[in-house]
Amino acid sequence: MLIKYIKIFEKITDIEDDCIDVCVGFEDGYTYAITVTTVKNILQRMDEKKSNFSNPRAPVVVIRKLTQEIITEALEAYPEDDGFWLKLRQFADEIDISVFDELKAKHMKERIEFDIIDDLEDLEDEINKLDELNNAQKSKLTASIKKLTQLLLFDPQNEQTNRDD
Repeated sequence: MLIKYIKIFEKITDIEDDCIDVCVGFEDGYTYAITVTTVKNILQRMDEKKSNFSNPRAPVVVIRKLTQEIITEALEAYPEDDGFWLKLRQFADEIDISVFDELKAKHMKERIEFDIIDDLEDLEDEINKLDELNNAQKSKLTASIKKLTQLLLFDPQNEQTNRDD
């Protein structure tokens, strides 16, 4: 993503304490609207609300001073990583929160599976270290662990396992 232009459409009243909207145009023709604010402006809003934190809201670009140079420097960092943060800023208000709930549920399931598999592998290693077990007993316990792992990873919707090893 290459920036074609950055335009400030609002009059800056105080370069150290203000919040403005900026238009960023890209070579692909798409234009993003981005809110740029100063640290001092955030602190002032917190003071006005008698709060110890900045209230959650759409992501903004926070800079020290509202000058064309600093605004340009800050916004030139946003096209990195295929513009992920720029796109998130632009479309954050339109994302259906259920997307995040689904991602969270998927992540939790993967994390639980990973923890169980990791624990089973540790158990298998510990079994193999036990001298008092004969090879047949070790093999039987190892086979049971592998079977438990396969049952854990079985996906009835796909009728296959999620992991091939």
